Amino acid sequence: MKSINIELFRFNTQTDYLPYYQKFTLQYGEAESINDLLHKVHEIEAFAFDDNMNVKVNRSYVNSSVLVSDMVAKYGSELRIDPISEFRATQDLKIDRSDFLDKLSLLDKYINAEQNIAYRKSTELAYYASNTLNYNRNYIGDHVLLIAADLIEQDFTLKNEILDLLISKVNGIWYHTSLENRLGRSNEEQKIQRLIYLAKEYVKPKGKLAKKIASFLDRSD
Repeated sequence: MKSINIELFRFNTQTDYLPYYQKFTLQYGEAESINDLLHKVHEIEAFAFDDNMNVKVNRSYVNSSVLVSDMVAKYGSELRIDPISEFRATQDLKIDRSDFLDKLSLLDKYINAEQNIAYRKSTELAYYASNTLNYNRNYIGDHVLLIAADLIEQDFTLKNEILDLLISKVNGIWYHTSLENRLGRSNEEQKIQRLIYLAKEYVKPKGKLAKKIASFLDRSD
């Protein structure tokens, strides 16, 4: 067993004015996950969380099923565990997901109920990992872009119809920022970059919008 120090985000919208962190020193084994650590903390002091939920560990957006040893290899033995959105936090690691769900409804016409549930699970991390939300909380959302990319790949005749939903000059695809470093993988980012290419070919942005696109595409953190 090895020792690890963690700082756990605590906040309750009903009782707290500001969030705070509690510190714990715990023992963990090579096969244990962040989820296992959360259970150990809960035995010491109860707090709000769900099994296998998405969280932020230091600078990484991950599912709590990730191994502690993987996070230690990346960040060392001092870990901070936050909800995937501090701004949306309601109680400790739990958040209000209404923004995520409201934006997802943009594509309701194209996906059935079963697909909707599957996409909620598979794209939540990408949505909340987006650094764009720190600049524009009304941004369309990287989850919408990922689903749109799938829909166009499945039926290319829908391309223009779906791109029309994504190209707002205020909140649209142009304000995407790279997910690769924040998720620690490249699959989602590659898919969105292909979609951005299609969008640029479709509308050929010019002037100030073209400069904004270039500026945002260069951002990752």
